[in-house]
Order: sequence, then structure tokens, then C-alpha cells
Amino acid sequence: MKENLLKKIVKFSWILPFTFFFLLVIENLVSQTSFNQNIQNPVIYYNGAIFTLEKDNYNKEIIEQALRTENGKITHLGTNTNILKLKSSKTTLIDLNGKSVFPAFVSMDIDEELIMNEIFLQMKKLKKDGYWKASNEKLNLFLDAFRTLTIKQAKLDNVDKILGTIQVGKFANFIILDKNPLLYNPSKITDIKVYKTVNEGR
Repeated sequence: MKENLLKKIVKFSWILPFTFFFLLVIENLVSQTSFNQNIQNPVIYYNGAIFTLEKDNYNKEIIEQALRTENGKITHLGTNTNILKLKSSKTTLIDLNGKSVFPAFVSMDIDEELIMNEIFLQMKKLKKDGYWKASNEKLNLFLDAFRTLTIKQAKLDNVDKILGTIQVGKFANFIILDKNPLLYNPSKITDIKVYKTVNEGR
């Protein structure tokens, strides 16, 4: 009886190390897949109006033409010429064709179709007597509405170092609008729609 038991143990003794090795391989593959998902090839968005919602030393809006992202973050901002010089064989080029780019809301759980509704609602909240009479004031109201839901909220949440504006080093979270509000009739600014959203470069 003991001999038979011993023979069975010897016969199936290879199963344990094999199982251990198999599980090790599976774990390695899962880890490698997860690692690869975090690696993104460079993407260059060009020929647009990049509203960074940052201001220069003269308190003027910083609006760029192009940006580059890689691994979920913004790596470069600048003119079409300077940013396109950075392209390589692995770079994906996206022609914005005059569209505008704004920082995404800090709260990314807002449905894409409701994004502009939130902006227009915020514009109404910020509205003051006579604020919409001049076209440039309506544009400023539009930008202030975006600021309230992006950089101001990021500061409240203490995440403004990584979110809230379009800046090198921050996460590539932004909204692409189908029109450039600077070139669009301010009286029809509520016609602007969301073309696409990008979250951590995707």
C-alpha cells in the first residue's frame, strides 16, 4: 500500500513545478501587457488653435498652433513648424484643420455630449449686466467658463500641477472643439460642438 502511494507521488511530482512555472509565465505576460498599455507612441496635433488657458507676462492668452503628446502627457507646445520638426517614424500626425483645443474638465465623468451644455450653463452663472453686449466680452465669458471647470477646479482639488491647463508635463487631457471661437461669430458661439475628447493621450 505504502509502495503504491509512493509510486503515485513520484509519478505526479512533476505537476507542482510545472504548475508553478506556468503561473509564473502567465503573470509575466499580464505584467508585460499592462506595461505596454502605458507606453504610447508620440502624437502631434497641428494646424489648430491650442487654448492653453495659461497667460503670458502681459496677461494675454497663450494660444499655440500645435502640441505633441507621448505616454499620456504633453511633451511640447509651439508653432506648427517647430512641433512638426519633432516627428519620427513612430509619430502619429493629426491635422486639426483649424479646430480648437481646450483643457479637459478635471471631472472626466461628464458625458461628451454634455460638455458644451456645462460650458453654456457656466457662462450663464458668470453672466453680469451688459457682459454679452460686446463680442469680445462674450468670448471672454466663454474662456472664463472653461477656466472655472478646468484650472480653477484643479486648484480646488489640489491637482493643478498635473491637470487644468495645457502645459508641458501635464496629462494630455483635452477637448477638441469643431470651431475656433476666435474666428467664429461670437453671437453664434453656442453652436460650437465637441469634436473629440482625449484622456491621457487616448
